[in-house]
Amino acid sequence: GEVARSLVAQARVQRDGRVEPLMASPSLPELQGAPGVLLYDIESDPDARHDFLHGFVRLPRGDNGRWDPAAARYHPVLALARHGESRCWQRLQALLAHYKNWPVLHYGETEALALSRMAQRQGQTDAEVTALRHRLIDVHVRVRRHWRLPLSGYGLKPVASWLGFQWSQVGADGARALLWWRQWQGTGPERRGSDHALRWIFQYNRDDCLATWAVADWLLQRDASSSQVVEG
Repeated sequence: GEVARSLVAQARVQRDGRVEPLMASPSLPELQGAPGVLLYDIESDPDARHDFLHGFVRLPRGDNGRWDPAAARYHPVLALARHGESRCWQRLQALLAHYKNWPVLHYGETEALALSRMAQRQGQTDAEVTALRHRLIDVHVRVRRHWRLPLSGYGLKPVASWLGFQWSQVGADGARALLWWRQWQGTGPERRGSDHALRWIFQYNRDDCLATWAVADWLLQRDASSSQVVEG
């Protein structure tokens, strides 16, 4: 019965082209006093079971208390097999420690699972892994928990596109990024192909991070609107 009611409600908002709130509480309370956020997205090779790129966008809060997209900076962390996982983890640790009070926003469970499991493999204590997990905020979960949208799917692309976000590369997706990765690795002695392919991967990954922020920003605006209504 509960599943049927949910399906009917979803069909109704799609038919009417409207959004429907599901919870009155703020969807992203962790961001209220945060000095900034890290937007996080992984690119993977599932056949090799290898997360080859950990991409972050650093987004600070301005002196006026507002988020400052113009100051956003992209930080790609490549995980090259020949360097080993420990080197990648050291770089990730340094980045996360530098922005230790910043929540880490991602879309879907992939990033949280991958980062937590890497931390465990690299010898982090249970307390350290728990603290890391508390920093990780799944924007997809928050959308599904707080809002019903007039969409047939709640993946990053349909939701962000519905909000008006545009990827800079037409037709780019995770499969295309994997193809570019394999092209960049090449077949020569150094296994290094076209640098254009690597730049395309970075651009796509950065766009995914910014798309995550587009959804998070919409949630924050809705939180602010709900707060004003309650205060009024």
